Amino acid sequence: MLFSVLAWLGLGGLTHAGATTASSGDFFPVAPSAKIVDTRSALGVSAALGATSTSSFQVLGQGGVPSSGVSAVSLDITASNATSAGSYLQMWPDGTTKPYPGSVINFSSGADTSNSAIVAVGSDGKIDVYNSSGTVDVIVSVNGYFTSAAGATSPGGYVPVDASRIVDTRDGTGAPQAKIAPGGTLNVQVDGVDGVTDEASIYANITVPSPGDAGTLYAYATGGPTGQPVVNYKSVTTSQGAVVPVGTGGQITLKNGSSTQSVNVILDIYGYFTEAPSGGGVFTAVQDRLLDTRTSTAIAAHSTVSVAAGGNDGIPTSFGAAVLNLTATSQDTSGYLQVWGTGPTTPPGLSVDNFQASTTTADQVIVQPGTQGAVSINNDSAGTIQLIVDLQGWFSSDQDVATPDPTDTAPDPTASDPGPKPSGAVTVTPGPTVSDTTTATSSSAPTVTGAPP
Repeated sequence: MLFSVLAWLGLGGLTHAGATTASSGDFFPVAPSAKIVDTRSALGVSAALGATSTSSFQVLGQGGVPSSGVSAVSLDITASNATSAGSYLQMWPDGTTKPYPGSVINFSSGADTSNSAIVAVGSDGKIDVYNSSGTVDVIVSVNGYFTSAAGATSPGGYVPVDASRIVDTRDGTGAPQAKIAPGGTLNVQVDGVDGVTDEASIYANITVPSPGDAGTLYAYATGGPTGQPVVNYKSVTTSQGAVVPVGTGGQITLKNGSSTQSVNVILDIYGYFTEAPSGGGVFTAVQDRLLDTRTSTAIAAHSTVSVAAGGNDGIPTSFGAAVLNLTATSQDTSGYLQVWGTGPTTPPGLSVDNFQASTTTADQVIVQPGTQGAVSINNDSAGTIQLIVDLQGWFSSDQDVATPDPTDTAPDPTASDPGPKPSGAVTVTPGPTVSDTTTATSSSAPTVTGAPP
């Protein structure tokens, strides 16, 4: 039975221990994304992190980030060669107290695990990283940075849009109905689609459904260099939020990093960073834990919890978007989460944080809030889950929320007839011919009726 719980009422006793705040301004993309830490080669940090150990790494002046005037960075983080059956990383500005609790990525031994995060930078230009248990190699790439204060020289701020699915290669939404071949690419039109305009970068949730084997996926500005992988997907359905710069013709390119298997890809868009020197909302980094159902009540199957970001940690009740890290754990079955602004609006029918039974997975989301600055999170699985919601920051609402342009020809993901595909907007390039290719069919996606993947 579907129920809704207001976190600030029904879950009670919600504390915000160790919240830290850093003011920021507008966003500059780093294109291509640049690796600034790789413990496997002693880049940035000299060795793998041991259990309960902390290391710091330099951010300012690295990988295209200026040496001053930066308050926070947007990162892609990968945990590799982990030895623990269950661990996590925390990140925070060097020179400040470690926020507790809080995490940016959860992982275990086996395949590489990745996630995204926005983290404030210490006054010395460094970020600290902590590993909970076991040993793990850490890889960090930077895809953009936020100025210390808003200014006319910045490309602009963040604009949320009505979340929508613009690509699903399983059914031909916004792209050919075909998997991306090993080493192949898919160009996706984003400019002029579902309210996106004058953008420098987009924020989207990328899902690789049922690939069959682990691999990597790249997302970068069309016509530009590939940069670093954005998603390290596992053999099961994997999703991750990502900031992706936009290139030639208002397009981004998705590249399958696997040399042995073709993969389907799903792209759900939630907002964009403006290209103009003003406009959009500016960012403030705040690290705090908003919800942990392990101290209260698990979320039942197909049930929803509403979590208040507005009104906490100096955030107004009306603001542009919240940057959250959602962690699902202790799941009875496989499934996924849905997230949207609390209120009269219905769920967007999109998935984040696809999970398997008895696992812990995390996914960064940037979501436009609803009533009283709250967001709703739905457990779209047949069993109970425990949910942890960590706040990474928020965007102001300096610019009105964009609405889809009625002249756009992109398909409506909620319609029974998706309508025409963008003419000439999507291209696919094949990868090299390989033998013994592993394939997966869309029928192996999670089977929760009426919802994505």
